[in-house]
Order: sequence, then C-alpha cells, then structure tokens
Amino acid sequence: MRILFLNKMRDGGFRAFDYASLEGMRGGERTVMYLADALARRGHAVTVSCAGAPAGASAGGVAVADPTAVMATDFDVAVSNNFAHAFDGIRAPLKVIWTHNPGFSRAHIRADLIAKLRHRPYLVHLSRYTERRSWFLPRRGQTVIRHGMPADLLGRFGAREKTPPPVAVFASYAGRNLRKVVEAWRDVVHRRVPAARLVVTSEAAPKHLAHMTQAQLAAINIELAGTLPWTQLMQLFGTARLLVAPGHFQETYNLLSIEAAACGLPTVTMGIGALRERVIHDETGQIAPTRKALGEALVKVLTDDALWLRYHRGCLVHPDLVSWEQRALEWERYLDAIGRSGGAIR
Repeated sequence: MRILFLNKMRDGGFRAFDYASLEGMRGGERTVMYLADALARRGHAVTVSCAGAPAGASAGGVAVADPTAVMATDFDVAVSNNFAHAFDGIRAPLKVIWTHNPGFSRAHIRADLIAKLRHRPYLVHLSRYTERRSWFLPRRGQTVIRHGMPADLLGRFGAREKTPPPVAVFASYAGRNLRKVVEAWRDVVHRRVPAARLVVTSEAAPKHLAHMTQAQLAAINIELAGTLPWTQLMQLFGTARLLVAPGHFQETYNLLSIEAAACGLPTVTMGIGALRERVIHDETGQIAPTRKALGEALVKVLTDDALWLRYHRGCLVHPDLVSWEQRALEWERYLDAIGRSGGAIR
C-alpha cells in the first residue's frame, strides 16, 4: 500500500520539521512519524510531506518529500492531519482526515468546509470526545484509533518502591488552562503543602500565569523550565510525583498523560476534552472538575504516599499502553476495509 501523510497548517502552508530527530517535534509530527515508521516496517511504502525536504530524504524506512514533489506521485491513501484542503492536488483515491485537532471554531469550520465537501474524506478520530464534537465533518467511514506508544518507552520504568518528592509537572500548551493550575497552586496547594514544587515545561505568557511576576511565582515554588526535549521530559516524568493536565475543549487525546502513565506518573485533571478518557479516576489519577477540587486533588496525591503508590502501579498497566505496531495493524485493517468498500487499494 502506498500511503502519504500530509502535515498542512491552517494558513495553507506545510510544516517544516527536523524529520531526522523526534526530539524537537511537536506531538502531531511525532505521532505521524511513529505511525509512518510502524506502517513502513509492515511492508507499506510510506511518505511524509515536509516543507523543504531535499530530494531522496528519508527517516528510517519512511520517505520524506517536499509537498510539491508528492503532487507528482500516485498514492493509494492520503492521510491529512485535520485539514481537507491538504488534499488539493494530491493523487490518491482514498483520503483520510486524522483528527488530531480538527478545530471546533466557526472560522476553522468555514475555512475548510468546501474542501471537505469536495474530497469527502474518511475519518479517524483519536477519542470518543472528538467523534462527538466533530459534527461538522462528513460522517464517512469514521472510526476511533487511539495513539500508540514508542517501544523505547514501554517497559522502561518499573514499579517504584519509594514515593518521589512532591513535584508536579505541567507540560501541555500554556493555553490549555495553565492559568487554572497556577491559581489552584497559589490558593490551595502552596498553603497546604509549602514544600511542593510545580515545574512548567511550556512557554507561558503573563495571562497564562495569572499575571504573577517571576518573584511571586518563585515564592510559591512554581518553576518555569521552558520547553524540554522529549527525552528530557520523559526523564522528568520518571522522577516527579504527578502530571497536572486540566484539559481543554480542543484536547482530542492528550498523549502526554499516557506517556506519563508509561513512566508510572499519575495525572490529575479537570477532565476537560478527552482527558476524561485518558485518566481512569481513582486508578491512574484523579478527575477534579472545578478549580477548588483540582487544588484538593493535587494536595491529596502530593501527600498521600499509599494513594500515590496505588495510582503509580495502576499507571503501569494503563489500557492505553499499546505499541505503535499494534496501532499500525489497526490502521492497516481500517484502510483495507475502506479500500474494499471503495475498490481503491491494491
């Protein structure tokens, strides 16, 4: 099967990224490369579009090609992250939108509506939440296939015998409710657990930090670490006490919470978006729907050692800890099924 992955942005341009290294990639690009590699190892001819890629570029068994080059090639399947207009000029009988972040705003819907009607793509959702929210997408052959996990992360961390120090990590985009975390930390957590520390590993503007100064943040043990390479972030997950991820209405999966689970790190969330599907309440963390409840849940997991150890062990057997090889098999079966229905895949 000849499969093309398209990484087109909302403004119409294609993404450029360092395809030779996963370290600096955003979550969407990383998952594309993981899946592309797994499909290539299953014998498929897989190409990923990347702005500025030189002729003949590759990453492992995956070809990496400039967007203009892929328009001159025939494929059996084209898979786009979110946008149907990425299919313009692409020669592939089957077109699939992988709804990493389909955009739920009216402006986004209008901007891509004509392309969706023209290409009539099939849909692969990451969660039931996205499936429910994507009412504006064509209901053609849709399914849910969750993300996989890289082989070098599965099984890397064993069960810990001792509880870690009270360190919480926020690693999502700052716009995904970091402010609620900062306010809960200031108003509840620091007052109850003054030794606890919150490490923020994302770039944050003043509005995301409740307009607190650096000195004010330091006074309540909030550390702004900036964006970390993926390997370094996983090492932090392996030593911290919990991940705090409130969620957001555009949160369609939250891979970080499952990567945290692979490291044995429980997640405390408000359950917004798909987080309610990623965190198993009182087994791999806690779902606390209000800011006050979020603060109370953070205090509990930061201070209750027996509870933390139970969540820690629950994380290591989380049902979403499935390899990309298994997810590639699910994709292969899905593509075969829609190919048979459309008679397009050889």
